[in-house]
Amino acid sequence: MKRILTVIILIVLISITTLSVNIAGIDVKENIIIANNKLVLNGAGIRKKFFFKLYVGSLYLFKKNTDPKSIINKDENMVIELNITSQLITSGKIREAIEEGFATVETEKLKLIEDRLKKFVTVFEDEKVKKGDIFTFNYVDKKIETYKNKKHVLTTEGKDFKEALFGIWLGDRAIDKDLKIKMLGDIRKK
Repeated sequence: MKRILTVIILIVLISITTLSVNIAGIDVKENIIIANNKLVLNGAGIRKKFFFKLYVGSLYLFKKNTDPKSIINKDENMVIELNITSQLITSGKIREAIEEGFATVETEKLKLIEDRLKKFVTVFEDEKVKKGDIFTFNYVDKKIETYKNKKHVLTTEGKDFKEALFGIWLGDRAIDKDLKIKMLGDIRKK
């Protein structure tokens, strides 16, 4: 009986340890549920600027995909999550980083989302940002649902907005090429 109990406990412990991956002290979940759909962790990595680790970015999809253009253009549920890891991140700095990322979007496309972008960046003005915060961008039913620490703060309509937002991390001119590679691949590789 003790042996069976020991085996059961061991199996449970092994199962628990495979439910997340630790990156820079952040436990990144292997799976999440969005709109009653199970999404898998496609990849995650650290956003660095100079020598500072600013946040862990994670990408969740229906199934793993290494083609950034395909991911950006797909019209299906997906999520990007940012776990703030640095005390150096402020509301102003994350807003600047988001605006910098949107600046990589083609001018014609940027004009089409300009009004929505202005409203979107207010999330980072209105909400004080600090180490430990989690921003989640859920793409569901042709809109981005933005959450801060699991609290809904804004819904932004349009697949075109999603393409621009996800392009910050996955586009040809991604804000951090190393993070892009990690979000597109096996996070366990060094």
